[in-house]
Amino acid sequence: MSFGHVIQMITNLTILFGGAILAVRPCPLRWNNIPAKVMLTLGMAFLAFLTVGNTFYFKFSVIEFQITSSFSIFLLFTFFKIDFWRLTAQFFIYRLPVLLISEYLILLISLFIKCSFYTYIQDFHIPWHWLHLALCFFIILLTFSLIHTFKTGLLQFKEQKFYIYLSLLIFMISILDSLFFNPDLNPTTLRQAVQYLIFFLFVIIVFLLILIYSIKYFRLESEKKSYQTNFDLLKKQYASIQNYYIESNRKLHNMKHHYQLII
Repeated sequence: MSFGHVIQMITNLTILFGGAILAVRPCPLRWNNIPAKVMLTLGMAFLAFLTVGNTFYFKFSVIEFQITSSFSIFLLFTFFKIDFWRLTAQFFIYRLPVLLISEYLILLISLFIKCSFYTYIQDFHIPWHWLHLALCFFIILLTFSLIHTFKTGLLQFKEQKFYIYLSLLIFMISILDSLFFNPDLNPTTLRQAVQYLIFFLFVIIVFLLILIYSIKYFRLESEKKSYQTNFDLLKKQYASIQNYYIESNRKLHNMKHHYQLII
């Protein structure tokens, strides 16, 4: 087992457990008892087994990422008191950038050493490139830094719909990424890689702009509705005060009239 193999295993485990910690913060367990903790531990151990076992077949694997991500979401949502959309958004806001950075860097490495992306990750006769190892160290340091910094959660939106919008955007990016790294579309030259990258970034920017516009639109609509509600409430209060004033004047007038009659 080479040094690169060991570093890759540590990196994959860091992504798995670090991503889980960042995804569920600051939410507690649903069941704070020993059987639930044992089942959660067994589930994470199974994911760790898949992650470590995969490193003996691939230096990097998108399929392993997809499988462990899906099972992790299911496992964490089952055992932690957290909204599904917040869990999804916090989970992938960390893991997806890690995946994309890894893919593009490994793609560039494979182009520099004049082999395909899949040849590099599958052929263990090709040693781990120093840039690949540097990426592993960067991911490990980044993960521990995020865990130390964001102790109350990566995202703290006040409304659930923002978690939904972000999750949908991430889902769209994941689909585009899957299409981009399809073996039939995998670029074999640096020029093709740059062209695909520019197109990929363009589409992401378009989706991001749509998301921002949608968030602003719904926020303005929400504020407009809130202002209208407050305005209606003020109208009712003003009408109530006006009625009270009229009623008070009427009573005062009746009292004066009654007093004059007595005199």
